[in-house]
Amino acid sequence: SDKFALCDFAARTQEVAGPFPRQLRQMCGRLAVHGFASTDELRRRFDVEYRIINRSGAERWVWERGIGLQAPDGKVFAVEGIVQDISTRESTYRALRNAERRYRSLFDNAIEGIFRTSPDGRYLDANPALARIYGFDSPLELMNSLSDIGAQLYTDSSRRQAFIDTMRRHSLVSGFESQIRRHDGRLIWISEN
Repeated sequence: SDKFALCDFAARTQEVAGPFPRQLRQMCGRLAVHGFASTDELRRRFDVEYRIINRSGAERWVWERGIGLQAPDGKVFAVEGIVQDISTRESTYRALRNAERRYRSLFDNAIEGIFRTSPDGRYLDANPALARIYGFDSPLELMNSLSDIGAQLYTDSSRRQAFIDTMRRHSLVSGFESQIRRHDGRLIWISEN
């Protein structure tokens, strides 16, 4: 069968580097795992990333690109392409995803209100604690409700500009106290850093 021929090709390739029974099974199984239902699909160029286990048992990530080579009768008899080790890139992506997940957890679970705003006075990001402080049910409701922080949140709209001016002048703000109007209309004092 076409599938057997491809696995035979993979086996001959592996003989050069030494026997890798588990890796060979993975390579032959790739036909199904990566959507190659038959070698007909290998007539088109392919580009896949997948995990392998090397001779020492270590996990490696590779990027394979190629195309099936066809005999005069149209059958794919081999695969021509390249395989590139992308383990470092994959490890970097994994570390980045983990760091983003940790940051998101800190952001979402902090007891202090944390936010990012645009210079024109819109919330770009807000955590659940800020939403609670301001009397909103969720950060999304807060961000959708406040489009002009100076006019809608601060009881003295000039405080927003003072905050921005301080930030521009010193590149940070610490202990900036203002009175704000919560979503329910109550007035409270806040300290921004």
